[in-house]
Amino acid sequence: MSRTATVGTIQVLDVLNALARLGLRAVRLRAAAGVPADTLRDPDARVPTAAVVRVFAEAERLTGDRFVGLRAGKEAETRGPLSYLILSSANLGRGMGLVERFTPLAIDTLRITIEQRRSTASTIIDPGDRTFEASHHAVDYLLMATVRSVRRALGAYELSEVHVRHGGRGAGAALAQAFGCPARIEQPDNRLVYPLAALRAPSQLANERIAQQIEKFAEALLARTLPETTLRERVASATRQLIAAGLRARSAMVARRLHLSERSLQRGLAGERTSFREVRDAVLWEIVEALLSNSRLKLEAVALSVGFADVAAFSKAFKRRTGCPPAQYRSQLAAVSAQG
Repeated sequence: MSRTATVGTIQVLDVLNALARLGLRAVRLRAAAGVPADTLRDPDARVPTAAVVRVFAEAERLTGDRFVGLRAGKEAETRGPLSYLILSSANLGRGMGLVERFTPLAIDTLRITIEQRRSTASTIIDPGDRTFEASHHAVDYLLMATVRSVRRALGAYELSEVHVRHGGRGAGAALAQAFGCPARIEQPDNRLVYPLAALRAPSQLANERIAQQIEKFAEALLARTLPETTLRERVASATRQLIAAGLRARSAMVARRLHLSERSLQRGLAGERTSFREVRDAVLWEIVEALLSNSRLKLEAVALSVGFADVAAFSKAFKRRTGCPPAQYRSQLAAVSAQG
């Protein structure tokens, strides 16, 4: 990314408080992260995601616990507009719909997408930041903290599966035990899978008036949090959300997400000397390259993850773009990585 991803100070304090419940001193962790105490006292301040990663790295060093982020997530008492929207909304579906919209308040690159299928739903969580994603502690904490927020609202909330992009020795067993469901590691995305009916489950603390006020508050905060963006950047962001949900991004779908007509979308992009296809393809192939770098992901999984119907269609399009088959390109990536 061209800019440094940041996280809100409320979320940083939530992480420090969760780790303190595990017996770690917040002052020591904050110092290791290089975050001044004055910064954390400012509710409008934001810090680089790298600071959170350093907090978890120091926590692992002090405890020797390879899953300290996961354990901290089980202690998380999350605060802020996102948590309060889940609590006050009429049901989980309504709450998560608002969370999709306001996720940048937590991490400004974060994207949360709800995917619905015949009998299941998934909350897909994409940090959108390589620094954050590289820390399995940070990712595990984020997933578990999300589950904790939902359980505070619903009471009962049982998962069918949990998927994570990362892997490593013992990760699957640790995740399965913590989340109480089968865990799949080294997957195309981070997701929580649960019965579709859960989206209709009412919150125990539902209050429409409060939800409306929190939504207005979140809108004001979002306007201050996000920098001015070009239409190209907004289209790229919407495209990533659709791809994360397993959908092939089309101009009409993206236009609806941006509250534009398809014609206005095309005109606006032309004014920025680009086109929908150019923006969409840049995002799609960037994601493809990232997925291909994981040698354990089958080509079929890569193809389906970015919206292709099958491997044949994906391979044909890939070869047309790069001049070589995806398997050969993957080998080249592995060779470059080995040299580095």
